[in-house]
Amino acid sequence: MIKVCDAIMGSGKSSAAITYINEHKDLKFIYITPYLNEAERIVNACSELEFVQPSNKYAEFGHQKYQHTLSLINEGKNIATTHAMFLRYSETMIEAIKKNGYTLIIDESVNVIQDMDVPEVFISLLKDAGWITQTDTDIYNLSLPSSITSNREGFGKGHCGFDIIDRISHLAESKRIVGIQDGDGKVFYCIYSKKILDAFKDVFILTYLFEASSMKYYFDIENISYQTIGISKTDGIYRFSDTEMYIPPYTESLSSMIHIFDNDKLNDIGKPKTALSFSWLSNKSSEYKAKQNQLRRNTSNYFKNYFKGVASEDKLWSTYKSGREKVVSNGYASRFLSYNCRATNEYRNCYVLAYCVNIFMRPCEKNFYLSRGVDVHEDEAALSTMIQWIWRSAIRDGKEIWIYIPSKRMRELLTDWISSVEQRYKDYKENQHNDKNE
Repeated sequence: MIKVCDAIMGSGKSSAAITYINEHKDLKFIYITPYLNEAERIVNACSELEFVQPSNKYAEFGHQKYQHTLSLINEGKNIATTHAMFLRYSETMIEAIKKNGYTLIIDESVNVIQDMDVPEVFISLLKDAGWITQTDTDIYNLSLPSSITSNREGFGKGHCGFDIIDRISHLAESKRIVGIQDGDGKVFYCIYSKKILDAFKDVFILTYLFEASSMKYYFDIENISYQTIGISKTDGIYRFSDTEMYIPPYTESLSSMIHIFDNDKLNDIGKPKTALSFSWLSNKSSEYKAKQNQLRRNTSNYFKNYFKGVASEDKLWSTYKSGREKVVSNGYASRFLSYNCRATNEYRNCYVLAYCVNIFMRPCEKNFYLSRGVDVHEDEAALSTMIQWIWRSAIRDGKEIWIYIPSKRMRELLTDWISSVEQRYKDYKENQHNDKNE
């Protein structure tokens, strides 16, 4: 059974998972999270279950993280690991998971549809070698020889194609590659096998705005069913609930905690719908260079003049990687955080922010979902990415923040979301009041 706990930040999803683990000591768990420091939290909070983190500590003896993970699964150990490691689970691991009857807890939805960043010509070479077979117009099966998947060190670092072999070989167990037409060529994605989810007794996914996630689209493509669950909070203890959906009190006053910078002059740059998009920031024409320079001046003006007395360590900003050098300036250069970061506590002191992006799905990826009858929620996906980034800041501790969002589209998405969240909390409290009076 797959259960999706779709709840806003601060609802107690991770705390409910910890409660569930500690109250089910007879079960075996694999807990995956985006970053290692989050895995350490589970190790410490569930000490009686003796969670182990797979390690490269003994790599010099040939005992690398992959082999360590397989060894731990075979021993039936409780494991706390990362999304990246989970996506490398093999057929052998899947069989071991089935045998030992594991429960899987996924903290933040996993990107199970991965951009392979592999040239089309390389895929053609693998097809010619018989290592890739095409099953329909855009689906391929991958079957690399064991001499490659188990002995990659046979390819010297200077060997032509080594880096691509290294990148593609760990995906061999997934068996499925999708080639999507993108202009005159193709972009290749790997879709992870649903056999990994089927191998677990139960699966819990802890997330927010699941409907707009690539994992939800993956579920739709693979016809994977799931149950939506909530959170209950009783005497300070969080638990998963099939009937309740606890909403944290801070959501009642989000509009007084998140101050969206309202300045016509500085916001004018983001009026067009696609302003600050990836293509806008990557455009090298003189017209767009002038616009990018204006964005840099605006961002610098925001930090230096409107928040002049704020220490640099209390600032945080982001844009696309391709636009970073075009927007950066003295005073905030070192306070950059990737626009799609979803899990870190390192910036929780920051309260003056600038989010200089306008997020759209890649057209080829969007067309892939649409061609398979999947409803794509592009605005909600952009919103989800943005608020996860915002929640790396002081807002996560209930403190006020100030944020510059030059893109009109992104700014309106956040404003509308804040209104809807506050209304939802109001409805939640009214329902609680009515239930008490019945």
